[in-house]
Amino acid sequence: MGGLWNHNITIVVYDNGGRYTSDTDIIEALAAVEPTATTSTTSGGSLWNFTPMEILMMVVGGSLLIIALIALVRRRRE
Repeated sequence: MGGLWNHNITIVVYDNGGRYTSDTDIIEALAAVEPTATTSTTSGGSLWNFTPMEILMMVVGGSLLIIALIALVRRRRE
């Protein structure tokens, strides 16, 4: 299953001398230059990156939970 849910983003950063710079060096440099700087690891523009199968399982599980709660409430009232 592919499609809209798969986003692979690779960021490679080089400094002025053409040397490779790792993510930790970038974060440390940002912290040193601007203490309020924040970094984000979210890709694809979505808050949660769920596959279609995970979404389906959440819907099925939620539906079963609601049905079970309704059955319990009805038993208590009888």
